Amino acid sequence: MEMKIDSNLSVHERTSRFRSDVKIEIHYKDPQVRTKDFSTYVLNVRLYFFMISIPENNFYHCYLLYCTKVTLYQMG
Repeated sequence: MEMKIDSNLSVHERTSRFRSDVKIEIHYKDPQVRTKDFSTYVLNVRLYFFMISIPENNFYHCYLLYCTKVTLYQMG
């Protein structure tokens, strides 16, 4: 996964644009278990990134280092 953030943007704009599509695959040990309705669940993903500055185009490149925790729990 790679994201680009324009360093000329304000902090708020950077935060709002600091997004990327994350594909989550869930594998069940029990084949009888069906995929749950994600509208009633919260997915907590802890990601770690590092950023490098690219001076010539004034962009930051952000690369996913590793994902340490994925937690799925039911709301309510």
